[in-house]
Amino acid sequence: MEIFPKSVWATARTTLYLFLFVAQSMNRFSRKALWIETMSFTTLVLPVVLETELLLIEPWQRQVLPVPITGLSAGIAGPLPSLPGRI
Repeated sequence: MEIFPKSVWATARTTLYLFLFVAQSMNRFSRKALWIETMSFTTLVLPVVLETELLLIEPWQRQVLPVPITGLSAGIAGPLPSLPGRI
């Protein structure tokens, strides 16, 4: 003899499956939303933050360093060598 009737077990099972379905759906949605938010931040906000930091550092750099540092030209004497087979 069971403690609860079959209808109670069926309702409990259905409720559990519904809860699991909703939890999985929310998990999938939140992962996608977090991915979109992270990529949006990386592509839209991060460059602005980096440029702002660069603008703040430039006056300090001019005070400390007498010559500006430029990408590849720092430390390379003369133009870059050409690739073989290219004119």
